[in-house]
Amino acid sequence: MWPAGPEVLISEGRVLGEALAHEGFTEEELLQALREHGVVGPDEVRLAVLEPDGTVSVIQNNDLKTGTRPHHRIKMARRG
Repeated sequence: MWPAGPEVLISEGRVLGEALAHEGFTEEELLQALREHGVVGPDEVRLAVLEPDGTVSVIQNNDLKTGTRPHHRIKMARRG
């Protein structure tokens, strides 16, 4: 079952464990999604969101430039 709305999984480099548990997402699955975005670890992430369609959107700290709104999405193949 996909979430009713977006769920923040990482905020300012901090993994939100309660959100992961609520969505049935493991930390290993989150780290895999980050690697698919070319991110080494959560400390490089400003915001990671599980979208209603099951994709994970990631905004890296170095993505934020004045006047831009970066948005990277990867479809998750499996949900626990």
